[in-house]
Amino acid sequence: MPTLLGAVTAPLVGIAGEYSAVPFGVIIFTTSLLSIISYAALAKNTKTSPLSKKMRV
Repeated sequence: MPTLLGAVTAPLVGIAGEYSAVPFGVIIFTTSLLSIISYAALAKNTKTSPLSKKMRV
């Protein structure tokens, strides 16, 4: 998955030329947002065991 994402985003970074950081910033923001959404979706579906609740003391 990381290789596929890198292959898609690498050409987009240089789309505005080599002296503009705007596309890089947009891609970093977009991938960060994607990772937060993925984490929230995956963490929401996990259930805690009774043992892990006791260990939190």
